[in-house]
Amino acid sequence: MSALLKKMLASSALPVFFTLFGVIISSYFSWLGNSQSSQLAYKTSCIARTDQQEALLREKYSHFLRALTTFSMSPELIDDIDEKQFRKLASPLAVTAMDMTAYTPEPLTEVALNVTTALIVAMNAFGDPVKEDQAIRAAMQSSKGSYSAYHSALDEIERQRRNCD
Repeated sequence: MSALLKKMLASSALPVFFTLFGVIISSYFSWLGNSQSSQLAYKTSCIARTDQQEALLREKYSHFLRALTTFSMSPELIDDIDEKQFRKLASPLAVTAMDMTAYTPEPLTEVALNVTTALIVAMNAFGDPVKEDQAIRAAMQSSKGSYSAYHSALDEIERQRRNCD
């Protein structure tokens, strides 16, 4: 090989090498940026999802508590009421309890189902004053455990939020 050919190859190889090296480095940093963007997008999406889940849980539980309080504090419950009046008082509570079951974890869902069941038992007890009284008292007690189940659900959501990394 002639000296001129060797000199041409050597002078051409160096720019090609640096160009190739630049392309490799540029590709690496592009991949790294895309990877970090994807991780950030995943984390942001995960946090947004848990925030939405928490907001929905708080909303449904708030509606449930409002309906439970309205039912429990109804002055009509003290008087003798007929089945139609009781159904009118109990329906909003039963509806919010059942609505809550679609959005809450199992322990809180159990409480909501217990409330609904107790209300149904109370409705079916009409005509027997002793059973009516027992059923209404059971309905008022059926929400026990909702507070701790609600806070356990919030704690679980917080754990999920921390695991979004």
